Amino acid sequence: MGGHPQRSDHRRHWAAAAVTLLLALAALWPMALAQPQHGDETNRAWSGWYYVGLIRHPGHAATGEFADPGWDPDAYWSLTQPLGVSWVYGAAIHAWGAVAPQVPYDFSAPMSEATRVSPATLRLIRAVAVGCAAAGLALLALRLGWPAAVAVALFLAIPHVRADLSRATGDGPLLLGLGLCAAAYGTGWFAPLCGVAATLKLTGLALWPVAVVKGWGRGWYRHGLALLAAWGAWVALMPTSWRVGGFPFLLRMVRHRWDEYWHQSTVTGGYVGEVLAQERVMGLFLPTRYLWPLELGALLIVAYLAGRWVERRGRRPARTRE
Repeated sequence: MGGHPQRSDHRRHWAAAAVTLLLALAALWPMALAQPQHGDETNRAWSGWYYVGLIRHPGHAATGEFADPGWDPDAYWSLTQPLGVSWVYGAAIHAWGAVAPQVPYDFSAPMSEATRVSPATLRLIRAVAVGCAAAGLALLALRLGWPAAVAVALFLAIPHVRADLSRATGDGPLLLGLGLCAAAYGTGWFAPLCGVAATLKLTGLALWPVAVVKGWGRGWYRHGLALLAAWGAWVALMPTSWRVGGFPFLLRMVRHRWDEYWHQSTVTGGYVGEVLAQERVMGLFLPTRYLWPLELGALLIVAYLAGRWVERRGRRPARTRE
């Protein structure tokens, strides 16, 4: 009797996902233990601790200052980064009772002891980052099978990828969000999860056109419903947007991010200018962490096409000599 092709494919995908998960953990965790602390990590640790603390203590009377912004939509912390990644790291810090930096880091000078993340807390949030990245890559393999596992192996061979994904920034959680979207593609969860991905990093907005084209539900209005589902999920996880109507706040954040990027590409002089100049390419601020989504996407496409080509060749009937 013949086997069940769909069941066999399902088992192969789970095997590919398991191998990918172990490979990613083996590649990323040693780097997480070895590399120095990055300024973005101290801000992720502080903002996560702060905003989860506001949820735990809703009666807190915020001052509205840089180090105590509350839910102010005009605050630096509200405009400069989505809050999804703060929920990820903040939940871990509060659950483990870890110590957060005393004050947030403003990038105007080298980190001080008051802004630096303690070694124990840094290991904790980096473990969260590595776990998120590894799980996201495994979900891609669960969706796409062994071609994705091969693509991930090549992806992790890129030195800057291992460095970027093993830091406690928005990249590891974003990769988990992308993996969840891949796993949910074709279901009703896809559009809302695209919204969740954008709360982890605004890069997740790149999936929204796919969600709109794919649609949500049935009928001629399903494309609009998909946009509403993605945007609604984003608003639900962004309390800083609620005071200004929720939905328009995303456009405001995108505009602010563009202005900030232009500043990062043009500012000169002082400590900030010197640091940013090291990550500019042809006059544009282009740190390596901006490149990995493109690299991963390209490798997945190439691996998928190569896998289809091998599969088609395997199905060709063998030629017989006359």
